[in-house]
Amino acid sequence: MGKLKKITILLFTFVMLIGMTNTCFADNMQQKKKVEVQRKQLQSKIRILKKQEWQVSNRLSKNQQKLEKNQRALKASQEQYKQKQKNITNLQGELNSYLKQYNVRQKRQLKD
Repeated sequence: MGKLKKITILLFTFVMLIGMTNTCFADNMQQKKKVEVQRKQLQSKIRILKKQEWQVSNRLSKNQQKLEKNQRALKASQEQYKQKQKNITNLQGELNSYLKQYNVRQKRQLKD
């Protein structure tokens, strides 16, 4: 009877170990699946963020190009403006000179 009791205890212990192992294995599988799901979600988020980063980078690059183009156009416009201002000043000087000459001629004609 002693051997039967020992065998029963060993068999019961063996069944309990298998049950615990299966439980642990099942828990590990669930955790592994959970980790895989999280990993896939993170990869998806990373892809989205990389795409957004690329879009923002492209927008910044295009905006930088537009800014540089507008700065060149502004500088050219400012130079044209300065040149036109010089032309106006010169034309005003010529006009004043012509007006003086005209006034002198008018006075001479009135005297004659």
